[in-house]
Amino acid sequence: MTLTAFDGQAAYYYFLYESQYVQRACPNDDELTESEVELYFLTGVIRPDGTSFSMPLTDYITPVGIGGCNALSGRITGVTLPTRGKVEWTYRSYGFPHQYEPWGHGAR
Repeated sequence: MTLTAFDGQAAYYYFLYESQYVQRACPNDDELTESEVELYFLTGVIRPDGTSFSMPLTDYITPVGIGGCNALSGRITGVTLPTRGKVEWTYRSYGFPHQYEPWGHGAR
């Protein structure tokens, strides 16, 4: 991608992608669809100054060949920063309460 920088200069950003077959995310109840799908994953961003962010395929959840579906399929779990430090995270399900009572005990 080319953006206009200071003094009319151009700033170039490069986006790198890799393809990978992964299981479809849940729910996948349609018997007519394949259980695996080819996705293109963002694996790097190179900034105008030459520094980069890196997200290799190993930083994604890419289950293949275990049957069924996987709710986390295709999600990213980390990124390596231009400083070579790494930020990682996990996913979990969370359910919100059905009724929110900010003052507790049914007070209104």
